[in-house]
This record gives sequence, structure tokens and C-alpha cells, in this order.
Amino acid sequence: MGKAKRINDRHASETSGKVAVVEKKNKWLTPVIAGAIAFVVIACLVLAAVQSSGAILRSKKPFRTEHVTITGSMFQYQYMSYYQYYISQVDESMEQYLQYLQNYYLSSAMSAAESDCEVYAVYGEAAHQAGLKLDDSEKETVQTYMDNLEYTASYYGYSSLSAYLSAAYGEGVKAKDVKAMYELTLLCNKYETQMAADMEAAITDDDVVKYYEDNADDYITASYLGYSFKATLATVNSSDYSTTEEYNAALQAAQDKFALDKLEADAKAEALTHATSAAEFTAMLAEDSLTPTAGTDVVKANLSQDDVIAWIFTDKAAVNATKAFGAGSDSEYTAVAYIITKSAGRDETVTKNIQYIVNTADKLTQETADKFVAEFKASDLGMSKESMLALATTYELTDASQYAENVVPADFNLTAVSEWLASDAAVPGAVAAISGTLNETAYTLIVFVDSNGDPAWKVSAKTDCLSGKVENWLTEAKTTYNLKTDLTYWMSDDAE
Repeated sequence: MGKAKRINDRHASETSGKVAVVEKKNKWLTPVIAGAIAFVVIACLVLAAVQSSGAILRSKKPFRTEHVTITGSMFQYQYMSYYQYYISQVDESMEQYLQYLQNYYLSSAMSAAESDCEVYAVYGEAAHQAGLKLDDSEKETVQTYMDNLEYTASYYGYSSLSAYLSAAYGEGVKAKDVKAMYELTLLCNKYETQMAADMEAAITDDDVVKYYEDNADDYITASYLGYSFKATLATVNSSDYSTTEEYNAALQAAQDKFALDKLEADAKAEALTHATSAAEFTAMLAEDSLTPTAGTDVVKANLSQDDVIAWIFTDKAAVNATKAFGAGSDSEYTAVAYIITKSAGRDETVTKNIQYIVNTADKLTQETADKFVAEFKASDLGMSKESMLALATTYELTDASQYAENVVPADFNLTAVSEWLASDAAVPGAVAAISGTLNETAYTLIVFVDSNGDPAWKVSAKTDCLSGKVENWLTEAKTTYNLKTDLTYWMSDDAE
């Protein structure tokens, strides 16, 4: 899905106070990284960061355009933010590989930071030329971020924020570098959001259909159950036999056994093709304590066997159709039986445009949510997203309210909500109070279906069409804005 270079942010949810519950496939754009990969705070830093002079580091200009310069110390912060995040994932079972992982993570962090900063420099230049600036609310977000860093430094016993930043990101990384990086990423996100909205508005239905038709193999999916039966030629070692005759006899016996095993594999696969439903297919395997493999919403690229691809996608095998296939080499053979559970086609699932309120269960109880729903249904204003927002104000839940368009039911992260949205009950005008758990945290949601959205295939195709346009813009912008990069310092011994 989205092919464009995205700007990520693991910090956004910490500053917004909102819980990101819906994966909006139609919303390809995500917030900026905010200069760091979340607040990954490590009490004991595994690696002493780059010990370079602050003046030397800041004098470097690894990424620059006419009006935007990402200094060496800003890049160092971005680079080591990634590294500290990666290394924080190392647990006790991995400590024996720590030296290797350090080198690997440093290389990975460098690549990620380089990619990010190229994007930031280009978007920053575009924002400057458009006269775009941060507003007061965004400046407050920056200050909150810096205040949180101050708290982090104090919490872990550092004498100052500067001491913490030097320890975590390298000598020479100062608060002003962190702040400048965060301001730049917020500005980039602001510009990118506006640009993407303009591009999206210009995409017509004909554009989406053409994009879909040009990339149909990415969107036509099928589902099946399958099971593989394998046969393997036994290894025969000459050293195990006293004479050539004995060795040759053993080779022949192995070949004969392999031939019989292949026939048995074919027979078992063929037997499964007599199933008339997925339930029967599963039950037949269960008799031998076997479990089928489910292929759900697979595309052509997920399969490698040409005859299987032709049967599923070219012939468009119908639901409950079965077939067995065999393939192998001189020493290995696999017989596979399939039953189709969803015939090949584009995803016509109806998406939902929803207004929803979400909060942790301790802040929004099921009882309160039920009361909210009852009042909402009885509202003199009628049931609409506007009247729901009005009632949310009364309940002081405005900050917990969100609107999402073209939500594919299966993409909602809370299973209980996903199941409700996929049910016949979730028609336009329906509302429900639902409890669920995500990452071991209990949530309560109030979900209102404002209207039906576009079919899922169209949402996906439009998302990718937009992503392609943004990617093309970014590629051209690097030349248009004369992006210059120089990471020589980080590749030299001076950076050690």
C-alpha cells in the first residue's frame, strides 16, 4: 500500500492525548517523527555516543537547500534517536550478540536518519517558499516536547538537559538542536498534509479506476484453505556399505521408496479434493490430527506455482472448488490440495465513515458510554456527527472524539469494534458503546456510523494513487530545490 516516503511519529500520541485506534488505510499520511523515535529513555546507555566537539559537529551541514539547513548536531540527534530506539529492544536473550547488534543498529539508524533528513530538507524548503509557519498551538506542542525532555533528564538523575542529551545522542547535541529538529519536522508534516490534501482533491474517480486497472494484480485477492503432503528422497552414503552392489541396491531402494511416497502424497491430496466445503476439508484433516493452512486475501505475488496461480486467478475458481497440484525436484516432492473460500476478485467490502469517541476504560466507563448512547438516541437534534460532538462537549469528551472516513471494518484495531462494524447492525445511523482491549489496555468506545464509504478496493487504489503522486513529487523536488547532502564526516574516523 502507500509507496511514498512517509514521515513517522511514535511521539504524536503522547502529546495529543488521543489513542490511535483505527488504521486508516485511506489516510496514507502519518504524523512526523518529531525528531525522535518516541521517548525511548534508557537509564544505562549501552554505547557512548559520538564524542565529537560540539562546535565541529554543528558546523557540518549534511543536508541543505537554499533556505533550510539540517546541521550536523541536528542530524546526530535524529541518527542516535533511531539507534537508541533499536538498542532498547535488545533483551537478555540477545545480549551475547550485542557487539554485532550495535554495529547493525548503527548502520540501520544511519540509513533511516539519512532518508528522513532528505525528506525534511525538501519539505522544509517547500514550506518556506510557500510562506508556511508553525501556529501558536504547534509552538506549544514543541514546548511540551522540550519540557518532557527536561523531565526525562531529571528523572534519570542527569544534572541538566544538556548532560542528558550529550549522553544519549552525542557531545555537541544541545537543546536548541533538538528543538530545531522538532520544529522542522512539525513544519514538514504541516506542509505535507496540505499538499496531500490538494493532490487528493484533484484525483478523480476515473484516475482511481485507471490506477486500479493498471495495477489490478495488487488488488485482486482470493482466499483458500490448503494442505501440503511431502515426500523426500532418503540420503544414501557410500561409506555405510561394504560393496558397490550393496550401495547401488540401497540407492535403488531409496528411489523406489521415494516413488511410493510421491504416489501416497498425491493420493492424500486427491482425497481432500472430495471435500464440498471448508468445514469438511478441515474435518478430513482433523481425522489425522492435521490442520489446514489458511491463505487469506492473497494476491498473485504471494504464490509461486504457475498452475496454482492460473487456477485461482485466471480461471477464478469458485467458492468450494477444490484441486490438487504436485511439484518437486529429483529429491523432494510436494502435493498440495486447495479449497477456495473466497473467489478471486476485488474487495467490495463497504467501508464506514464513523464518528467515534475512545478513551481508556478508567476514564470512560461502560456505564457512562451506555448513558451517552441513550441520550444521543433521544436527542432533539437527531443523530448525526454534529449532535454527537455537541453531546461530547457536555460529557467533556471532545478531546477523545475523532472522525474517520472509509474505514475498512477489519482494519479497526479493536476486535470488538471491527466485528460490530462488519455486522449487519452497523448501518448508517447506528450507534454502539463497545469495550475492548488493545495492547493489554482496556478501552471504551462510542461509535456512530455517519454513512457508508467507498468500497475497500477503491479506497486502497486511491490511497496508492495518491502515494505515488507524493513520491513522484518528492523525487522531483530534490532536484527542483537543489538538495545537497554530505555525510562524509559520519563515514570518517573523526566521527568515532
